[in-house]
Amino acid sequence: MRPLSRPLSRPLSRPRRRKRPCKRRCPLKPQLGAISFLGVALVFSGCFAWAEQPTVKLSSSLGSESGNAGLTTTDSASAVTKISSVDVNSGTLMGSAILRTGVDVVSPDYSRNLVTDYHGNSHPLSGDYSHLESRLRAGLDFYRGPISFNVDGSETLNSTPYPGSSAKLVTSYEDHVNGSRYAIGLSRMDYSAGPASYYINPDTLTTQQRPARNLDDRLSASYQQILAERLKSKIEIFSGEKPDSRPPYRGGEISLAFALGDESALIGKTGGAHEDRNSALYDDRGYFDALWSQLEYRLEPNYHWSLSATVGSILEMETARGTLASQQVGTDSIGLSALTRGRSWELGIKALASFSNTGYQSALITGDFTWQI
Repeated sequence: MRPLSRPLSRPLSRPRRRKRPCKRRCPLKPQLGAISFLGVALVFSGCFAWAEQPTVKLSSSLGSESGNAGLTTTDSASAVTKISSVDVNSGTLMGSAILRTGVDVVSPDYSRNLVTDYHGNSHPLSGDYSHLESRLRAGLDFYRGPISFNVDGSETLNSTPYPGSSAKLVTSYEDHVNGSRYAIGLSRMDYSAGPASYYINPDTLTTQQRPARNLDDRLSASYQQILAERLKSKIEIFSGEKPDSRPPYRGGEISLAFALGDESALIGKTGGAHEDRNSALYDDRGYFDALWSQLEYRLEPNYHWSLSATVGSILEMETARGTLASQQVGTDSIGLSALTRGRSWELGIKALASFSNTGYQSALITGDFTWQI
């Protein structure tokens, strides 16, 4: 450190004579104006001194489905859906906040969505709706020390058979000393169930209308812990309610991440969910349970490339309902992704394929390009 040019015992300046206060209003001094200008400049420079740079992301997805899913109300027809998205990230504002917004434009295919009238006649929804749909998304990430808040929401913008909205709040606390993180999340999804459709109640054999609304309120809590230099774990439990459409449910998931080296990692997770058997049913389906597992391998040989491969499996079980027998449907999935990045841009591609024991097949491919503003 550079030594002081004068001893501390010596006064830095001569004391000034105390002046009498002005009895009349004094004009604003030029120095005060300069200080005010610098203060405003510092505030605005803080707004745009990004720790994370603002970005724009363009993405496009193409998905297809075919075969009988077994546990859904759709038929075995084929359907192709296209989605185009634009996302804008503000970068870090004031050193502690990030704003996010995005728009999705969907070209839906409702060939697999059947509508049944009161007399039992069914027809695909694609005959009634075929125009583009759009959805607005927005979010805010706020960080202050070890505490963070994340808020997300979405809303449909135009006419669609399934209009609705969603909202999610996650708050977390990170203990850097012990390498742990605690989080609590609240979410709500509120979507229309589509045009009026009817079914025959398996218990009473009467014709009833299906629920017109899909409301899902969910509460979750998670705990992450660094167990060793190369091993990290996460435990999550959740509980949800779907009033007037499905029974309440609860479940959990356990994840482990292990670093194989400086360039690769292995991530595995398994979980399950269970519907409450003491609650009423609102359609012709039985009670559902689900078990799932997934294993992912990630490789990042250098700064410019990231690769990953994923395999997963999910088992859905439905209890018998009236004359309908119980059934189990298993679905296996395989996913691949690649990401390449430059100094101020990223280009990624993802592919996912699923197959079930009922002959159901689906495929999804997504490409995206992100650049810094």
